[in-house]
Amino acid sequence: MRRFQLAILASILLVTCTGCWDKQEINDIALVMATSIDMNPDGEYRITSQYVIPVRQIGATPTKEGGGSFMTETATGRTIDEIVKSVQSKLSRKMFVAHRRVVFIGEKLAKHGIEDILDYFSRNSKSRLRTYVLVVKGRSGVDLLNTDYPLEFIPTEAVREMENLDNNVPATLRDVISAVSSDGLQPATDVVELVEPVDGSVKSPNSSRFRVSKTAVFKHTKLLGYLNETDTQYYKWLAGRLRFGLLTVEMGKSKDMVSVAITKPEKTIKTSVNGGEVTIDIHLKGKGNVQENNTRLDLTNPELLRQVESEASRKIQQTMQRMVEHVQETYSSDIFGFGEELHRQHKKDWKTLANNWDQTFKQARVTVTTDFHISSIGMTGPPLQLKEREIEK
Repeated sequence: MRRFQLAILASILLVTCTGCWDKQEINDIALVMATSIDMNPDGEYRITSQYVIPVRQIGATPTKEGGGSFMTETATGRTIDEIVKSVQSKLSRKMFVAHRRVVFIGEKLAKHGIEDILDYFSRNSKSRLRTYVLVVKGRSGVDLLNTDYPLEFIPTEAVREMENLDNNVPATLRDVISAVSSDGLQPATDVVELVEPVDGSVKSPNSSRFRVSKTAVFKHTKLLGYLNETDTQYYKWLAGRLRFGLLTVEMGKSKDMVSVAITKPEKTIKTSVNGGEVTIDIHLKGKGNVQENNTRLDLTNPELLRQVESEASRKIQQTMQRMVEHVQETYSSDIFGFGEELHRQHKKDWKTLANNWDQTFKQARVTVTTDFHISSIGMTGPPLQLKEREIEK
């Protein structure tokens, strides 16, 4: 009996103490940090990936092999898997994609449709669905991979850091795939652009910089167009992807400005169905901190502060209403997830509305209400440069 017990124990230990049969040494892999996917004029895909150039230690100083911080490799083909194998044949190390930070989709490919791209990533177990995905406005994705960025060791890491700034919740491959497979939600991703330095800046042959500030609107798997920077902030508020925002309020006939940082943005969406007509009630809630006061108002006066709050609430309501109606009329694409809310709140009605939701969404009546309060005015009430007689109290 004792021998039998020892045999069982030994078998368990053998199973739990197995070796690292599938280990990969760091010296044997090529770390993929970013990938761009474009469409050539002949309809074939072109994939370019950015790889970290290893650093070797000489004394106490790390030195890059080859002198640069990154390299790129490109291949074309009819399928993604075919291209990946072609790229691998050019590399001395095995591609490792688990650390890939971002995937860039060229504008031409995005307008053509990204269904093949999503199919590949959803099937490939080595790819991480938490990878950020962005559309490259007006360019091919490869243009970004060949652009230097002085502040980061790997240039495309700058885009990832921009995506992680405290005002933004990025869209991932998982988000896009989930939206494509939903009847009540359409995909939307962030947009990256290459912009030239402003007048007066020192220009160099490779002086373009990244900017992430807009939203790409899809219907199913095809890009329809873009939301500008202002509409992007309000879209993200409504989609639950905004952490902090910025609001500039014009006060009185002088049109002097008060800048307010939006904190704790929240939203509530309620839907109703009456005779096949859908109504969507949006309630926005948030707090604000005054960042700048260019008026003559003494904001320590509660009455004047309420005026700023009232004007801020009015602007939030009007801007959100205009943005939603713009998406309804221009794109007829439910990037807000109203359909999913309707599905949760009215399951029986959704069964009849789901098949024609795009058209129903376009015709839905939307109302917006706000509850916005300023919780901090900063260190002072009126602008410090004003004399006592110039201050409105």
